[in-house]
Amino acid sequence: MFHISPKWLGEGARRFCWAAFNREVGMIDQDRFQNILECIYEAAGRPERWPSALGELAAAANGFGALTLHHRPEGASLHTASESMGPYPRTFFAEGWNRDNPREVRARALRMGVDTIVTDESLDDPSDTRFERWRSDFLDRFGLRHFLSFSLLGVFVPAPFMLTIERLEKSGPFGADEIETVKAALPHFRRAARLTVAVGEAAQSGMVDAFSALNKAAVLLDDLGEVVRFNAPAEALFGDGFTVSRGRLRALAPGANRALSALIAGACRPDAAMVAPATDAIALRREFGAPLVLQAAPLVHTARDIFQRARALLLITPLHRLPEIGETILHQAFGLTPAEVKVARHVIAGRSMPEAAAELGVSADTARGHLKSAFAKTGIRSQSELAVLLSRLGGG
Repeated sequence: MFHISPKWLGEGARRFCWAAFNREVGMIDQDRFQNILECIYEAAGRPERWPSALGELAAAANGFGALTLHHRPEGASLHTASESMGPYPRTFFAEGWNRDNPREVRARALRMGVDTIVTDESLDDPSDTRFERWRSDFLDRFGLRHFLSFSLLGVFVPAPFMLTIERLEKSGPFGADEIETVKAALPHFRRAARLTVAVGEAAQSGMVDAFSALNKAAVLLDDLGEVVRFNAPAEALFGDGFTVSRGRLRALAPGANRALSALIAGACRPDAAMVAPATDAIALRREFGAPLVLQAAPLVHTARDIFQRARALLLITPLHRLPEIGETILHQAFGLTPAEVKVARHVIAGRSMPEAAAELGVSADTARGHLKSAFAKTGIRSQSELAVLLSRLGGG
């Protein structure tokens, strides 16, 4: 066996061998890392580019992948991740590690500043059993062990946005030279992050303003269900059916808060776009005027890119302006029971009261009582008005 001395290699061959060595032991590719900054700045202006930029960053650092998290006392929330992270983010949240992450707990205990580059070695504590459980129960499934993390926006917001590069165990820990390389680039990462925030805020403002042009009340919510932004039509409805208290929407009608909270939670959950919601709309009664129907939907892709707080859109529409309404909405809006709706529909369809009662298997007096109750609850006085309301009855 013989060895070839580097001095006998040409420049291209030496660069190839050095790159191969970097990939083996986990060193950052300096040339490639410089190009990453261009990708990061491009992503600042085009937020949909952040996942691919993070992928390039992870590859340059010989990492498994990269992701950004917003760390708060309530638990971390995901903003974006490179595709190479695969099921890691989904598992991280599904198993509750975002609320019990020993890395974050240890970093807080050590009072690490926002300019500190955090690695597994800087947090290592053999006496902390939580780290052992974190590794064996979570990291080992992905073959991960080493990481490097730094704050992107902690200097400007109370709860830090952290960018983390994950590295396989076989690639080794991040060394001192690598940490210095990342530290030197921190101003660029943070400048790009601030620009992304500005772009995101402009996009969100444009979204709610577009609904204002349609005279449609719109509210943007974050992943905790707190109000991020609302337009003028929504503000005009505050105090009339619902209000905002301590950053959250509250229903004014007795007993309606549970349904409102469930609607918001379903739209704001991390996997909202992949899980069928228990409900996507509810109705809130008002002291005066038609009931309000609140419809919620998660924001996905470019509508909820990195650093944008909004995670769901809530549209608020008076009942009479909806093209279609469901039985559930009628029940919430007026308290109509399924039996009352059925009797009313049979009568409006032209059947006599005895015919409607026979088809529904109830007495004529019972059917008459249901119809009378439907009129009283809706405040409608004519059969034609009730027919207009029920003609828009859809599913749900």
